[in-house]
Amino acid sequence: MMATSHLLFGRMAGQTAAGVFLAAVLGAACGGSGSPSEGTALPTLVPEAVAEMRSRAGPPQLAFLEDGLVTFEEYEIAVLATVQCLDDAGIKVGRPELRFAGKYYRYESEIPGDQADLLFPRLEACNNEWQPVVDAWYAEHIATEAEIQKARKALVKCLQAAGFDIPNNPTAEEMSRLQRAPSQTFVGCVNAIDEEYGLPGFAG
Repeated sequence: MMATSHLLFGRMAGQTAAGVFLAAVLGAACGGSGSPSEGTALPTLVPEAVAEMRSRAGPPQLAFLEDGLVTFEEYEIAVLATVQCLDDAGIKVGRPELRFAGKYYRYESEIPGDQADLLFPRLEACNNEWQPVVDAWYAEHIATEAEIQKARKALVKCLQAAGFDIPNNPTAEEMSRLQRAPSQTFVGCVNAIDEEYGLPGFAG
């Protein structure tokens, strides 16, 4: 049996303990809505967030965190270094794709079932090595409430166009019902909105 991992180097708030911590200390900090590679001005991370990331970082990663701001180029280096680490560790890994409005890289890796005990620890070690830099990039791009509301309205319109009986301003419970038993059509709308608005993991 083959184990396949879909790895996203960039995450929505609340998906990890680190994500929860960062959301709390960053407050209203957020990135621009354009592509990061276009030179969008980004906020400097608050000292508490930088200190937490530095506590998990080695010397190469610390150099990127020194000024409290991770650039797209530094984020890209972190992703490519991780992919190279996985390849060197004997893990089959796909080419990274820049996704989600040009903000985040995503790639896939495969581990044969009979090598899981050997390769999963290597996969975790490779991911953890550059995770502080990736977390910093993610933290600089936490979506604002206005951006989330805009994406939610677009998702509702997509669902309505697909035939879902859903009001223009659905309640949290109404959205939760769709999320608990997602149809293929619902997932299609979610994926389209995630890509367009740069919100991986957003589902309303």
